[in-house]
Amino acid sequence: ESKQNTNRILSHFSLHGECRKSTKTTNPALKLGWYLAENVKAGRDKLTILIDSCLAPFALWLEQLLAESTGKQGTGVIPIVGEPLGALEEYGPDRYFVCIGLQGHEEKQRLELARRLAGAGFPIAEFKLRDPYQLAGEFLRWEAATAVCGHFLGINPFDEPNVTESKQNTNRILSHFSLHGEMPWRAEGENEGWQWRYSPRLGEELSPEAGKNNDLAAGLKCFLEGIGEQDYFGLLLYLPYEQAIEDEAARIRAALRRKLKCATVMGFGPRYLHSSGQEHKGGPPGGSFLLITRSGGERLEVPAEVFDFGQLQFAQALGDFQSLADKGRRVLHLNFSSDYRRSFSRLGRLLRQVLARESKGLTAR
Repeated sequence: ESKQNTNRILSHFSLHGECRKSTKTTNPALKLGWYLAENVKAGRDKLTILIDSCLAPFALWLEQLLAESTGKQGTGVIPIVGEPLGALEEYGPDRYFVCIGLQGHEEKQRLELARRLAGAGFPIAEFKLRDPYQLAGEFLRWEAATAVCGHFLGINPFDEPNVTESKQNTNRILSHFSLHGEMPWRAEGENEGWQWRYSPRLGEELSPEAGKNNDLAAGLKCFLEGIGEQDYFGLLLYLPYEQAIEDEAARIRAALRRKLKCATVMGFGPRYLHSSGQEHKGGPPGGSFLLITRSGGERLEVPAEVFDFGQLQFAQALGDFQSLADKGRRVLHLNFSSDYRRSFSRLGRLLRQVLARESKGLTAR
């Protein structure tokens, strides 16, 4: 057993040695970095990661690495992580793929989709791990490849300018709260415990019905109609991490991709601020974001501060909304005042109704 473990660890050093070679045909990191960057240059910037569920946490690490490192100066790899598997016709020409599996745990649906994608001509790179110990080598491969990708894209993969921007916005909001005892937040619409507002760009697109009649369904319709097939939808959730919330988010993502043929991303706040948050603001400009917050919740004090952790989280959401709006992104901020589980389920139903073009006369019930 000890010998087997030693051999597995040595396989990591073997990959380390391969990554020191000089050509893209023999160096696995250089080859992957070239693959990542050349597809972006060709107009395929949505790197969709198909991975066995037993390795799913590694995909979240890849999302952080790629989005934060490459999403700047209007370019970058947009990692699509955790999106439910779909039909072949749901994937557009802006997609390219990485397929990662663990021998003995490979899932048939993932393998079949990868086979069909390759047959349809989509770029796809496949990696098969013999055992979990090989993840050590994959960390190295992807870190080096991301640096190489940044070089080919002409950006510095080691800074995060827009992450800093969101932090500065949050600090200004907290200073306002400390002075005035309230957040600088003004809703543009309200109905049955939901409040919402639109970023300036999205507000300019609203129909008079949505803007004047307090009609969230009409606002959602306008929001969704503005997402093109090569754009992407982002669901940004400042809600407790729970399986029921993640399951409903997956249903929303699947419904939007099926109807709009767009890529979808999802992140829990404030975690995503230090991963895909950089990409949202600094990367390709095609993102439309539905940002969800909630009021109330258990009060947990922050030592030596006038705000609690819930208020800190809300300020982080407001700071990111401001950063996204300042970059001209389309953002709809929706705040639940109570029972976030029921509200999020209602939102899922409303979105599916709007997608089915049955929004006339709908309210957020």
